[in-house]
Amino acid sequence: MKRLLPILFLLIVGCFPDSAEEVVNSLTSPKEMEMEEDLKRVRVKLSQEDSSFQQFYSRFVMSLLIGNRQEMHKFVSPENGVYMIESPGALPLISKTYQLAEFKLQNDSSVWMTNIDVHIMMEDLVFETLPKVICDEEIYDKQGCFAQEINPLLESQIWNYAGLNEKQIQAIEFLVKTVEITVVNTSNFIFYFSKIEGKWFLTFLDVRTPCAA
Repeated sequence: MKRLLPILFLLIVGCFPDSAEEVVNSLTSPKEMEMEEDLKRVRVKLSQEDSSFQQFYSRFVMSLLIGNRQEMHKFVSPENGVYMIESPGALPLISKTYQLAEFKLQNDSSVWMTNIDVHIMMEDLVFETLPKVICDEEIYDKQGCFAQEINPLLESQIWNYAGLNEKQIQAIEFLVKTVEITVVNTSNFIFYFSKIEGKWFLTFLDVRTPCAA
């Protein structure tokens, strides 16, 4: 029941603040105050150099939290879309979509957003070196949600192994060069964010599980 309170309250509010703190400060009843603990976790611990990404990421997490599909579409570039990276077989599969909330994974009949615990997305985002895949008792050498101004996707050249045609490859190569911040949430996915014409967008989302056979 406690987890439902943030969703019910935000649906009534019907808008997204610049930070979780503004929502907390607007609470008026003891019952509504129960959501404070969860909402505080939406605050991201990023460097002060780019407050625009802090606001963007907070809104992105909020949209997932309340399941607002229309709001989710705003985080995808209408010109470039978002590329979803999967591994339903031996080779990677890269699919492009403009409707993030409606996208269905190749090996799952449900949409991708129904496969994640959105409360995991509320984990504090720490701006530091990304965790390394070690494939030991844990997949990563440290646990949590981490962001870094780095573009490992560009170095991977993964699109060259996904059976794409030349036109598709060219579109990906153009967009991948715009990636500025990578976020690794060790409990779910790897997110790649680009700033295009002064606005942040989710441009690539890797839903593969490292170390999986």
